[in-house]
Amino acid sequence: MPETVSEIYWAFFAIFPVTLVAGPYIQGFFNSFIDIGEIFRQMGTVLVSTSLKAQVTDYLKTIGITTLEELSQLTEEEFLAIKGVGPKVLDMIKREGAVFRQPD
Repeated sequence: MPETVSEIYWAFFAIFPVTLVAGPYIQGFFNSFIDIGEIFRQMGTVLVSTSLKAQVTDYLKTIGITTLEELSQLTEEEFLAIKGVGPKVLDMIKREGAVFRQPD
């Protein structure tokens, strides 16, 4: 266990350069086991990453809608029936690429 501040500084500055150099190799090692792209594809298009206004995305999050793909479970009529959602929000969502379920 270090007993002085200088020993702590020495330990930090001796290890710090190694972590800078080894970081990309360590990340590459773990990335070989995890397909990040597949994880993002499964997540869907997160509403926050769209150009929708924060007020709209925050409201949709409160009712449990976080991705554009989740909207495909609703018809346009069901979406418009949600309190606080009107034709303007529907048009904004459609411009972002949302596809709604066709009525049965």
